Amino acid sequence: MAIQPGAIIRVSDIDTLVQTGSELISFSNKDNHTHAVDFPADFAGPPVVTTNIDSGSGPTARWISRAINISPTGFTIFVFASTSGASTSWSDIQVSWTATYRP
Repeated sequence: MAIQPGAIIRVSDIDTLVQTGSELISFSNKDNHTHAVDFPADFAGPPVVTTNIDSGSGPTARWISRAINISPTGFTIFVFASTSGASTSWSDIQVSWTATYRP
């Protein structure tokens, strides 16, 4: 679906352009971890995906998240320690994501 600048977008078009979600991530004694995510609905092409660790305290302090392996059907959340050798464990830590398709 091509959207032209200034065109009116129907409500039914929104899910083809933007999707959001969150994942609960758990692991033990690691300094990096990956977690696969499937989009609720496929995009027409690979979207731009941003991620956010929804907590900044305890085991998530000094950790970073990003999206890798992005495709029209999903992506992988990659979380990693910003300090080398900073292994920790997570239990149901929420990581939110937003995917935006730009035709």
